[in-house]
This record gives sequence, structure tokens and C-alpha cells, in this order.
Amino acid sequence: MFRILFKSVSSLVDSELRHNLRMNSEYRKYRWNIFERLLAWCSTYYGWAMLILWVGAIMIVLAGLYLRPVLAPFGRQYFKGVEKLPDGLSDLLGGQLTIIGIVFPLVVGLISVLFQKKSTREHIQSAYQLYSGYMFAGLSGLSLAAFILMSELLSARGDKYLDICLVVVAIIWMIMNISLSVWFFIQSLNVLDDRRRDRIMLKYFISKVVVQHIRTAVVKNWLALPGGYINQMGLLNVSVDVYDSPEKEDSDLLKLKLKMDECVRDVYTLPLFFLLRRLKPVGTGPARIRVLPGWGIHNSEVVILATTGIRYNAIWEKLFKLCFIRGSKWEKTNFLNFTRGFYGEIYDALDERNLGAFEEAADRLVSTFITLKRCFQYGDKNYIDDVSVSFFPQSLSQSFHNDFYLLAEEVVKTLDTTSMYFRKIIHLPQSFYRYRGEGRTGELQQALQSQCDIWQILIDWNAGNKALSVNQKQRYVAMLQNFIGEWESWHMWLRLTFKNNVDTAGYTEALVSHLFRSMEMLITAITSDDIDATELSTDMFTLWLNQGQFHNHYHEEYLWHSHFLTPDFLLHSVSGNCQSCILRGASYNEKAALSLTMYNVMTDLRLFLAAYIVRYMEQQKNVNLYNIIKRLLSPSLVAPTGAYNTLPPEIVGQTDIIDVILRLTFCHADERSNWFSRLSHMVERLTRNNNGPVISGRIYMGWVDDLKTLYPAFADIAVMLSVTEQSVSPKVITAISEGIFSFSDKKYIVDTLKSLMKNTTDVAGNFLMTPEEYATRVVFFNRTLDMYISAFEESIKSDIIKAEADIDLFRRIDMNISQNVIDDIKKDHLLSLFEFTPDAGASERWEKQQFSFPIDKENVARNLGQTIDPAYIHSTTCSARMLYTIHRKLFINRGQLSEDIGNLDELFHKVKIFMKKEEDCTLIVYGDCFSRKLYELEYCTDKHNELGIKRVSKPEKGYQPHVLQYMIGNCTIYFVPDCQDNYSLLVRNSSFGRLRLFRYPDDTMFCTFCREDADDPLKSIITHFWELDAEMTDPVIAMFNHV
Repeated sequence: MFRILFKSVSSLVDSELRHNLRMNSEYRKYRWNIFERLLAWCSTYYGWAMLILWVGAIMIVLAGLYLRPVLAPFGRQYFKGVEKLPDGLSDLLGGQLTIIGIVFPLVVGLISVLFQKKSTREHIQSAYQLYSGYMFAGLSGLSLAAFILMSELLSARGDKYLDICLVVVAIIWMIMNISLSVWFFIQSLNVLDDRRRDRIMLKYFISKVVVQHIRTAVVKNWLALPGGYINQMGLLNVSVDVYDSPEKEDSDLLKLKLKMDECVRDVYTLPLFFLLRRLKPVGTGPARIRVLPGWGIHNSEVVILATTGIRYNAIWEKLFKLCFIRGSKWEKTNFLNFTRGFYGEIYDALDERNLGAFEEAADRLVSTFITLKRCFQYGDKNYIDDVSVSFFPQSLSQSFHNDFYLLAEEVVKTLDTTSMYFRKIIHLPQSFYRYRGEGRTGELQQALQSQCDIWQILIDWNAGNKALSVNQKQRYVAMLQNFIGEWESWHMWLRLTFKNNVDTAGYTEALVSHLFRSMEMLITAITSDDIDATELSTDMFTLWLNQGQFHNHYHEEYLWHSHFLTPDFLLHSVSGNCQSCILRGASYNEKAALSLTMYNVMTDLRLFLAAYIVRYMEQQKNVNLYNIIKRLLSPSLVAPTGAYNTLPPEIVGQTDIIDVILRLTFCHADERSNWFSRLSHMVERLTRNNNGPVISGRIYMGWVDDLKTLYPAFADIAVMLSVTEQSVSPKVITAISEGIFSFSDKKYIVDTLKSLMKNTTDVAGNFLMTPEEYATRVVFFNRTLDMYISAFEESIKSDIIKAEADIDLFRRIDMNISQNVIDDIKKDHLLSLFEFTPDAGASERWEKQQFSFPIDKENVARNLGQTIDPAYIHSTTCSARMLYTIHRKLFINRGQLSEDIGNLDELFHKVKIFMKKEEDCTLIVYGDCFSRKLYELEYCTDKHNELGIKRVSKPEKGYQPHVLQYMIGNCTIYFVPDCQDNYSLLVRNSSFGRLRLFRYPDDTMFCTFCREDADDPLKSIITHFWELDAEMTDPVIAMFNHV
């Protein structure tokens, strides 16, 4: 009651389950009805059930006694023989004891004997106990017998009315027990029938097991990461951390006391949200909250709240603790504990070598799994696929397929004597998916992976049995052939599921997944050095386009830029501009796009596979890798069919391979591309699988390979095919001229192609060609590659020359410099002495200044990708020019007093004398004549008193460049190094008047523009222009020449 009232997590999960599954007709069909749920509850909590029965019986008797004035006359009038009812109590007692003492034990014992050797005995007996209700019926019968005995004892009082009331209650109770017994016998017979038993087990799994595990998993996920759920509710003053917790040592911890074997099982969310909304940050520091940070249980206490920058009182703390419900620790169970039960009958039939029972059990397994999937479908989601416990991401569906893998490992052992069992197993993964009737990509990938695992198991069985007999070898080859046939039949079901439903994106994803698994099967066969499996899988891979019924579409092939079609185009993960460029303004043909894309995908994966063999494999005993590569590049069948087959196009020259690299590079240049990343993931996955087994708990380190690691192998294969020099392919020239490549694409392609260049002095390091062949062909390859690089570089130069300057960029640069130059003026000592004022008025005093520097034109051009950041040009460049103007004005205004000095001590003594008559001044030291001594003097404290120096530890204006960390009285020392002339100027601070910068109407004080460099059209000259007026009110006090 409290869980519903205060909205506990478990009650919210129950409500969500009911809401999501309320429209699922399959779930309503197989869930327990009200009577079945009530019977299961009474069988589970039989103590409470018996208490309710006894209380009910007693209350009826008491109600009868209370209504005695009404019921007694009514009974005498209408039930004249009612007084004889107590005479039959002994018969009721005998009948009830006979049923309970003889019939029930016999039936239950029979059921137990029949299923005692079944591997699913535990699940069958649990379902039978709950569904038949024999526990409740038996205890109810015993309770009735006790009630009858008590009635016999009470009959000694001689109260006929009381006896009649007791007998009536006993008769009603007996009728209920007879009904329960009838239900018990019917269900006992149903358990013996395979079909009806399957229905009972389905209802048991759905209502009692799966729903409970889904509820438990969702509640555990909530308790593991409550921050995400709490933040979704909103209206909090401080957001709750989801993953990152505040430091334990720096946090205020609220702990909850637990008993032995207790944990937090549930949370009342309604008061929890109410209390969290009351929290507010305290102070100016960061405020952080983490509910249930998951730091474990220590000293029988668990941290339920960790906060920083938050305060709460004792009442709030007490109420917050009441929000958490304690209970016994979670049982260490997951979906693995009951998905194996689905396979029990198959294992039993396999142990008994009963083929008929094995096939029937396999069919029932498929039906059971399909029904479970349909029962928990809601919208586009499915609890069977999606729900798993945090940090252990394995759903029921994944666990089911894992158990199928274990079953296949057992079934493959029967190939020693027969192939019938394994032949049946081969069909199951496709059946799991096929009979669902929906095209869900996740389910498809699971089914494909399970069937691919069968291929691995079959090859491993052959590798582990070196001395196979002739019959066993024949059975093995027959199973390989049977598997290939089953694998190729996927094409038909994929067309029926996706293509006929006009789901091009889903069909594309399904085809790519099937093709990737086909490639994995071929690699598995090659790495196992299995010549039979390699030849069959090579033909299967070669015939993939033919089996998928992908035909040529010559019109679209030459009308579009079809060479650059990838799955991203069909999955709508490329930009609209890219789509229009590929179609060249022509109409879109979905069927042609799909076929042409699959041709390109097949070409990419053939080259991918050949490069992977070159990069990661070595020559083996049975499988000739060179022949495999040749067959991949120039498709041909090991076992010709005699029919006309659609084979992939040949890869005959280096330009074909370079064009494939361009396609991969082109699709990778798009940030939203997925094709390149999928190929990279496949490289990582294959290398991880081939690195050998790993030990759980250890940390392994290594390089993460991606598709780029195969580029050198691409180049090696291209060198092998470089029999003659070839020019750039016409389709690439057309693509460049029509602007299918963006400027950034071209830059990336040029860098990629340059990385493929081969050193002509190297020696071939693989089995593709001899050193003599390599020395000749690498020259042809490099020349061809140079042609491609030149074509793209010329296009890049043309784009740069035609590009216009980005005026908006210059305006942003002006705005950035105008904003930052004010801070630069404040930071520099000399400039900060002026009274700075932006001014838009006309004046003859404005002094025009400019600063120019060269830059690559592409960095400031419009529509060439990424231009420079406005902050790239620092405002300090302009402020340095202002300082140059100030230094020039100071030199011109140096006055008449000029003295020669020979050392730094003499300079400081003279300044000390001047400072006796002056107030705040600045000594500006130019040149490097005294630079070393100026810095050393800071640490020569013994001279400070003599020279009148005082150290300034914390300047009022903070750190300022050029200003030394000591002063001569009230005179600041400003050092300007790297000057040709060596002299010093003593200036009054009050002589710095106003510093004005002309302000333009757009509130900027600088104007930036660029022009093309006359000597280099790929360069631009950027010029910053501004107008300055620096006013000096007094002349320089003295000038000291360093001699």
C-alpha cells in the first residue's frame, strides 16, 4: 500500500510494464488470468492462504450465529431435512482424507517419477506446483479435515443450529476443495501432454519468471544510476550527478544503517523528489549531489547521499532516510539461470539419441522463443532485447543465443556417427528470426552471428579431429555444403522481410550485416587452414551478388557518379548537397541505387579482405593465400555451377585500387559517414579475434588498428597489379571537374595518396611478387599515383585562385581585435598611462597606421572549408605597433638634457638624484647593453639601499610585460630589449595625455582587408588599418646615452 501511495520504484516499474504491454494481444493471451494468479499466490504464500481460509470459515459461522433469528425460521420452513446434515460429517472427513492421503501423493509422485530424469525437471515442477495448485489444494483439504474434527467436538454442546452452521461451512469448503482437485487432475494430465505442457511452461515463464526478471533489472538499473532518472523529473535547484561522484573525502555523507545481509531494495520517489527540491546551494562554490553513489557497504552502513556545497537539517536527514526501503540482498541471478531451461528437452533427446524427439524439441524451442519475443513487444522496442542489468549488458535475447552456441558445441560431437542432428541445428538461427515476421536489425544481427558461430564450431571440430575417417570427412564436407546453402537462403528471407516492405534503409543494413558475416566466415576458414571450408566460402563470397539478385544498371551507372555510392547514401547519412552531386541532377532510382551500392560494397570488401590477408597473415600449409587474393581480385569459382552467374567486376590495375581508396577517403571526409568507421571496426574485431585468448581480470594493451592500417597493403596489391603505367581514370577526372569533392576532401585525399608512395629502393616484403617484379612495378605505381596527386593539386590550386575573400571573417577579426586591444592597453605600463578614449570625431591629429603580413589564401577564402579563427590574429600585434609609435614620439620629444653614462650604477644614481625633485616617473631602458645586469640586480639585494632600489613583490596593476620587479623610489623601470640604439629616457607619468583610436560606425577601431599576392596567386596579404592619436603633454626629463 505504501509503495503505491508514495510511488516506489518497483510500483512505477509495474505501472510502466502494464502500460506498455496493455495493447499486446500476445501478452494478454499467455499471461496468467485472475484465477491463475490467485492460485499461484495461494500456492506460493500458502501460510497466508490458510489463515484467510480459516478466518473466512470462522467469520461465516459467526455471521450465521448472529443471523440466527432470521436463518433458523427460514431453514425450518424451506429446508425441512437440514437437521440431518450433521450426520454426514464423518463421510466428508473420510472422503477428504482419501483424496489428500492417497490420491494426491500418487499423482504428484507419478509426475515426479516421469520427469525426474528430465534436465528441465526443476522448471517443470516449479510451474506444475504453482499452476496446478496442489500445495494449496492439499493444505486446504487438511485444513478442512481439521475443521470437521473441531465441528465434531463442538457438536457435544448439543446446539443443533451451531452444528448445522458448521456442516454448511464444511460442505462449501468441500465443494471448493473438489473444484481445486478437479483443476489439479486436469493440469496433471496436461503436464503429460507435450503441447499442453509447453503452454503451461510458457505461461509460467512469462508471468512468473520473465516479468519478474525484467522488473528486477529495471529496479536495479534505477538504484545503480538514480541521477539520470531524478534529473528527468526536473524542478531541482541543483542537478544530481549521474556518473561522476564528488570526492568522498570532501563530501558530506548521509549514511543508512543496514542489518546483516541487507541492502537498499527500493526507494519512495514521491517524498524523495519533494525533499531534493528543498535543497539549495550554500555559498559561491560548486554544489553537487549524488544519490546512492555506489561506494559499497562498510561497517553495516551504506552512503545514500553525498553532497558538496549543500546543507540540510536533522529533520530533513531523518525524512530522507525514510525514503529508502531496506530488504534482503538481491539474489545473484540473471537471465542465464532460466534461458538454459528452454534447451532442456533438446539436451534430453540428444543424450537419448532420439532424432524424432530432438527435431520436435527444436521446433518447440523456436516456437517458445518467438512467443516470448512477441509477448514483450511494445511499439518499436522489446523488453527481451533491451532490458539488462547495468554494467552487465546481456539481455534475455543475448543469453538465449549464448545458450544456443553451447548447444551447437554439443551437437557437433554427433558428427562422429551421424549428421542429422547438426543438420537440424543449422536451420535454427534463421528460424528464430524468420518466424518473427518483423524486420528488426538487432534481431537479424543476433541470428546471423549465431549462424556464423555454427560455422566456427564446425571448422573447429574438423581442426580438432586430425584423423577423420572417410565417412566422417564426407559428412563434414556435406555439412559445409548444407551450411552454405542455408546461409545463401538468407537472401530470399531478407527480400521478403525488408524489400517487399519498402524499407530500403533496413534492407541495406541487413545486406551489409550479412556480407560482413560472410567475410568473417571466409577469414575463419583461411586462418584455420581448412581447404574445403576455404573453397566453399570463397565461392559463397563470390556469388553473393548473384544470390542477392543484384543486376547491372548501366544507365544509372554512367549517368550518376555511381563509383562513390556507399551504404551511407542509402541510409541517408550523407548531406543533401552530396546526394545531388552524386546523382548529377538526374532522377533517383531506388533499385538501381541499391544494386550499384552493393557492387561498390562488394568491391570494397574484396579489396579489404585481400589487404587483410597481406597485412596480417602468413602462408599456410593447405591454403594458398596468393591464389585466394587472385580469386578475390579476379572473381572465379572453384566449383563452377555451369549456369550464368553475376560475378563482381574484376580489379585489374592500380587505378582500380586507387579509385577504391578515393571512395573510402571520400566517404570518410564526411563527418556523418558510417561506412569508413564500420570497416575500421571490422579490422579491430578481426585482429582482436586473431590475437588469441585473453585471461579475465588482466589488463591488455596494444595498438587499435583501423582501416588506415590496411592502406600500405592496398598499395602493395596495387603495385602487384601495376604491370604498365596508367593515367587517372575518367570517372575520377569527371568527378573532379564536376565538383563532387569539396576543398577539404581534396586536401585529405592528397595527404592520403602521398602516404601511399612507395620507395623504389625497398624490397618486396610479402608473397605477392618477387623483388625483381617489385622493382619494375613500383615505378609504374608511383607514376600513376603522381598523376592522381597532380590532378587533385591542380584542382586545389584552381579552387584557391577562384575563391573570394571572406569579408565576414575580416569583420569578426576587427571585432575581436577591438575588444582585446583595450585589455592590451591596460596590461602595458606605458599605454596604461594614457587616458584611452575611442573617438569617432574628425581631427587633423589622426595618424594613419597599418600592419601587413602574408597568409595562405585558403585560410581567408570563402567556401573553402575551415578558415582561420578570428583569434588567430592577436591584438598584441596592433598594440605593439602603437608602442612603436609611442617610443618614436618619446624620442622626438626627448628635450635638451642629454648625458652619457658608462654603467648601470651610474644610471641609477643619476635617476635617484632626479627623483628627489620629481614625483611618479618611468625610466625606459632601450637596448641590450645593460640587459643582463638589469635582471641580476633584482637578486643583488646588497646594492638596493645604495642605489635607492625597492623591490615590488605585488604590483598594483598585476604583472605587466617589460616592467622590472623593482623601482628607484617612485620611478618604474620599463625595459625594451632588442633595440639597435642603447639609451634610456626618464619620463614623467603625467606627461602621457590622451590616447585616441578612431571608432568606425560598427563599433570597431580597426579595419582589416586583404589583397592577392602579385608574386604568388596562392597567397594573400592581410592588412590591418587604424587611426591613432597619442598626446604627449610634457617633454622627456632626461636622456642617458649608454657608452
